[in-house]
Amino acid sequence: TVEVVRETPGGKAHERVRVHPLKTGACIIVVDESRLRELELAHRQMGRLASMGFMLASVCHEVANPLATLQSTLQVLQSQSHIPPAALQNALAKLSGNVGRVLAITRRLNAFSRVDDKSPMRFNVDFAIDEALAFFRQERWGVNVLTERRSDPEGIVLGYPGRLQQVFFNIFMNAAQAMQGRGTIIVVTRLVAQRSVEVTITDTGPGIAPEDLPRVFEAFFSTKVAGEGTGLGLAICYEIVHEHGGEIRVENASPRGACFIISLPFGAGSV
Repeated sequence: TVEVVRETPGGKAHERVRVHPLKTGACIIVVDESRLRELELAHRQMGRLASMGFMLASVCHEVANPLATLQSTLQVLQSQSHIPPAALQNALAKLSGNVGRVLAITRRLNAFSRVDDKSPMRFNVDFAIDEALAFFRQERWGVNVLTERRSDPEGIVLGYPGRLQQVFFNIFMNAAQAMQGRGTIIVVTRLVAQRSVEVTITDTGPGIAPEDLPRVFEAFFSTKVAGEGTGLGLAICYEIVHEHGGEIRVENASPRGACFIISLPFGAGSV
């Protein structure tokens, strides 16, 4: 079986080609799956928008706060004809910071809402982990963080490598920030009972306060200092993992640190 994508005057055509041998010659069957792909894309888009709907109240609250600050700062600037340079610089810095926060929130939501027309593919989840680690090491938070890896050649999943890479990158960044840029991240991949692929990401940071554990995946919940992140990263991670039919949870490691456990359906087998 071969999947073929070709350009036509009406757009992309997705076809599945099968060849069946006969006693004399062969029979070629071509199935046009373009409409099926359109329906799958629409279904994924609706699921993504539904996920965003659950975050809507939090989004409105988080965007309203910096907008209110913008409005009040502008009103102060408009009401004064002579503003000392230091006060003006302070006001401009406040405006810039709040505009930056609104932009960061909208960019994260926009990136999450996009659904491309690619089909899910089979791949070893360690590929997405290694790509995420490569990007992480280029960040200032990742320069002095040590990593330990235990991969599994049987860790095959079905999904979207780029989206899972986003999940792992976000968790690595959270771990590095919790460790103040110094410590160790241990990533272990293993196949569990030929049913699921489990990835555990453990850091050597201070861990998570017990009262905060149930809220880690809530949109805009954050224990970071103001201005460090949007509070959307782990909420988006949660949605992406569930979109892949998996589960994600977090617990405190022993003797210290946080441990994220991601479980994805085993993706081996025929299409």
